[in-house]
Amino acid sequence: MLVRMFVWMIVLVPAVAGGQTMIPNGNLETWTLSPGSGTFKDYYEPTDGWSSGNGAIHVAPGTDPVCERTDDAAVGQYAAKLTTRRIFGQIASGSLYIGRFELNLANPRESARLGMPCSEVPRMFRGMYKYLPQGGDSAVIRATFRRWHNGQREVVSEAKLTVGVTVDAWTPFDLMIPEPTAAPDTVEVVFASSAGGEFFRGDVGSTLFIDDVRFDSQAYVEVRKGDRTMMLGQWRSASSVLHVNDLLVGKAYQLVDLNGSVLEEGICPQDLNLSHLAPGVYGVRVPGITTLMFIR
Repeated sequence: MLVRMFVWMIVLVPAVAGGQTMIPNGNLETWTLSPGSGTFKDYYEPTDGWSSGNGAIHVAPGTDPVCERTDDAAVGQYAAKLTTRRIFGQIASGSLYIGRFELNLANPRESARLGMPCSEVPRMFRGMYKYLPQGGDSAVIRATFRRWHNGQREVVSEAKLTVGVTVDAWTPFDLMIPEPTAAPDTVEVVFASSAGGEFFRGDVGSTLFIDDVRFDSQAYVEVRKGDRTMMLGQWRSASSVLHVNDLLVGKAYQLVDLNGSVLEEGICPQDLNLSHLAPGVYGVRVPGITTLMFIR
């Protein structure tokens, strides 16, 4: 991924609407065509502030896009398909982010400028994904909130998921966003098919699909199956209790870690106490569904 940790303040659409931080075109339904010429290929890019590393292919004859529009969507008509490729002999992670791409051949890591204005931190970072890794690759999904402080960009909160296994069916990510240490001025929303792409590391062919991306001010955990969505429960961070939806009380569940290892299992109570867990990302698995969330 031709990306570095640098924020460029752009005003494209308001990041806050009605008191809630919004991700523009988060359903990834609206795309625009960037035509190539000769041996330089066309590519589509999501509108409303989204960008990717695709700009590099207009100086790399015959190179396929690292970000593509696909009709293999979780919701609606379109989704994003991110694929790790090799450009100019270097690994180029499939990437999608809010920000702007300006190709810098002298220093490719300077090409991606991340971020949009943001004045508050929501509770949840949500969306849908699939991942098909090659070799030992892993993907990254993150929302990073920053502020300008003492002459530098400072992280005030971050929700991040690293995926290192095959996930071949559309699966929700529901990431709890930690309480910020200060009010932000910018948020970075980043997806990459190779987590090491910033340093030109990854495996060619690793593919990450992304759809229906959004922030939510409500700290509930959502599960989906087919075209149905329901609330798994209300997260009560102060007491580290998940207040479970009545529809799931009495059903079998498993608590798993990020590697899928079962930590405990049983019959789901109304209030699932998770205070004994160390900070990290865990899954509450119900029949046919796994939901990831931050436990703090």
